[in-house]
Amino acid sequence: MQRRTLLRAGAGALAASTLARTVAASGTTAYEPSGELEIDGAAEVVLDDDGSTAYVAASTGFVTVDVSDPANPTVLAEERPIETGGGSSAREILDIKVDGDKLLVPTAAQGGGPLGFFLYDVSDPAEPTRIGDFFDTPHGNHNSFIEDDVVYLTGNTQQSAYLNMIDVSGEAFEQLGRWSPSQDLDAGWGEVLGKVLHDMYVQDGMAYCAYWDAGTFVVDVSDPTDPEFVVRIGDYAFQDLREWKGSRASTDYTEPRGNAHYVEVNDDASILGVGRETWDTQTDDDHGGPAGISLYDISDPTSPTHLSTIEPPMPADGDTTRSGTWTTSHNFQFVGDRLYTSWYQGGVKVFDVSDPTGPEQLSWWRDPSYAFWTAVSTPDVGYYAATSYSGVPGAENEGLLLFPDEAGEQSSPPSSLVDADPLLRAENEHYVDLPSAFGSDGGDGGESTATPTATPEPTPTATPTQTDTPTPTERGGDGGSPGFGALTAIAGLGLGAARFLRGRDEK
Repeated sequence: MQRRTLLRAGAGALAASTLARTVAASGTTAYEPSGELEIDGAAEVVLDDDGSTAYVAASTGFVTVDVSDPANPTVLAEERPIETGGGSSAREILDIKVDGDKLLVPTAAQGGGPLGFFLYDVSDPAEPTRIGDFFDTPHGNHNSFIEDDVVYLTGNTQQSAYLNMIDVSGEAFEQLGRWSPSQDLDAGWGEVLGKVLHDMYVQDGMAYCAYWDAGTFVVDVSDPTDPEFVVRIGDYAFQDLREWKGSRASTDYTEPRGNAHYVEVNDDASILGVGRETWDTQTDDDHGGPAGISLYDISDPTSPTHLSTIEPPMPADGDTTRSGTWTTSHNFQFVGDRLYTSWYQGGVKVFDVSDPTGPEQLSWWRDPSYAFWTAVSTPDVGYYAATSYSGVPGAENEGLLLFPDEAGEQSSPPSSLVDADPLLRAENEHYVDLPSAFGSDGGDGGESTATPTATPEPTPTATPTQTDTPTPTERGGDGGSPGFGALTAIAGLGLGAARFLRGRDEK
């Protein structure tokens, strides 16, 4: 690693950020980060269109970083704390999204603090300018998206789990519409525990929604005032999900299968990636542990086909509980034929997915003192960006890291992590639901279709109402456990399960 700089919250943070300390070069061509910027509270990172600026969510605000020289990331601006009005400041900013010159900054990822989002003009990344007022929402905003002047939010409340859509084309933001499985597809989804909307990805008028154990729902949002369901892809049949109660629902909420945590499509939306976030929470069975990323052919969205699953790395000591080493999939990104992936303490990996039935691992860098939140790139810049999040047991480092976008092997990698064997696998079946599977009047609908995959196992290779109740939160701090927090209570699993799942070491 050639250079490391530091940025801490509080007075003098920008001045401190200029105090770069040089790290001795290794003298080898081993694969390693090009540069690092320590940022207190770092979580999500996104890049602008040309890859010269990174925007980092930072708990109480955000940081803009010049990354045009990956060996020397430089702070351009730090916006925190951010006042929402009435003397309140934003908290739990774990997500951030950019579309052109507009930066979306959602708040209350775990339901704590003011609920809503900010919008900024970042045409000059060194001088972010607020657009309009803070927009209040009846829910916390665990994740978000912005495309073509429409903001998409994860609308999880005690009553529903819906995709919330807001017009931000002017300074007076306006509600456009909302969509949820229970209100717009079949009332039976209201009986399903563990159906929180954890994240979404929007491209060319289609929203890909990660509804945890309920699966991935594809929704046509070309007209956000009238969204239309296209297809559901899941690991469980709708009828089986409706029957889950008590401990079964609580256990399956944190263990494979299911657990659609993050979803994204490639450039032409022919390949869908579904990342799953899981642990071993019932050590007396053989179902738990970390999960990976499944790839589906959705060139015909009405007939998705499973292609392969990238397995997660594993802790060498076998402890895959939430108090052990976290190696489950978190966020990822497709750019061209490459897939940039993050695995918390399992590191960051880049795959060649030109053949999605057999992704080829190009690089893997890991150090359990880092817990990677995401990995992102943009075409033809020669590097990718990743953030390390400190809200994981044993993760000491937080901030932004830049890596060369090339194949390579880490020199002297830690022995505490091993790669999966095999790295890739095929699945036996998945469930596909089209609109005809559900009752248009909210009735029982039809049955989910189990679709076996014929893929051989690849050769291993290296409009909200005022009655919505906001999400409750137990912690008053700056965020809880990623992926869970108050979302668990919303799923109907009970306060005890919420406390269990949210557990993290206080910082």
